[in-house]
Formats: sequence, structure tokens, C-alpha cells
Amino acid sequence: MTRSFRSRDGRYRVVTAGSVIAGMFTLSARGYPNETGGVVTGYYTSDLRSAEITSAEPPPRDSMAGPGWFERGTSGLKPLFRRLWRPASGKRKYYLGEWHSHPGGGLRPSRTDDAQMLAIASGPYHCPEPLLIVIGGRSQSGWGVSVWVYPNGRRLEMAEESDHGAGRCLVPG
Repeated sequence: MTRSFRSRDGRYRVVTAGSVIAGMFTLSARGYPNETGGVVTGYYTSDLRSAEITSAEPPPRDSMAGPGWFERGTSGLKPLFRRLWRPASGKRKYYLGEWHSHPGGGLRPSRTDDAQMLAIASGPYHCPEPLLIVIGGRSQSGWGVSVWVYPNGRRLEMAEESDHGAGRCLVPG
């Protein structure tokens, strides 16, 4: 099953397989009660308005986490990015942004999340409009997902196209 999200202004769209989101739910449950996260990778359309997330990576080995915080490490990311940019198949994949869990919490990015995403947008990642996927909830009662894009120093929430709701969908863990 494909899931798609669009910014309210219609300028940005994200598409991903339900299995990619399920993988983030699984990694969030494994990390519970601590926060966890990693990078998301995939493709852009030629007009750069749509992104397809094909992978949500587990946290690098040097990541640190606690019940109310997460610091994504960098161990293994350079080789991962090299493989993505120079694939044997010839089709390049790109760093699209981050995914991050809020176990027992909400689906809105925290101030720390916002600051990190704005630093990524203006930093060495060459990703001026990074995505943030927030996984919230509890493994026992279900995980929710929200999708955000950070263009031009601001945060935009993306609504899931299938339900035209608030970009949130609860799925049992």
C-alpha cells in the first residue's frame, strides 16, 4: 500500500510504501521507551516538488537516546550515502531528511526537532527542503505518523492525501 502526503499549499508531496512506515513503527517499538530515529532516503521528481521515500534507516551505532531525547549519530552514514549516490543500478538515491520517534508523545516536532531540521536545511547535507517524519504514540496502543517539510526556514505540515486529515494516521503497533 502506498501512502502519500501533501503540503496544504499543494507545493510539496511525499510518497512512500506502507512498509517503510511500518519499519519506522517497528524501530520505534524496539527503542521504546527511548526516542529513536534515522535518515530517510529516496528519489525526487524532476520538478523537485515530490519525493519518494524508499528507505528509513535504523539509527547509526553511535546514536544516543533517552525517554525524552534523541541524538542521531553519524557512524556508517558516509558509506551509505556513497552507495546511494553511486548505485550499481545507475539510479541515484538521495538523502531526503530524518525520521524520529516521540514514544508516548505527540506527532508535532519539538523546538529541538525544528532547530535541527533548519540546521540541516542550511548545512552540509545539500538538502534545502528536508523532510521530518515524526512517529508518536505507544507500542501497545498504536503508533501515529506525521510528515513535515522545512522550506525557506519554515515548517509545513503535510496532510495524508487519502484522508485529507491532519497528516496523522494511527496504526496499531
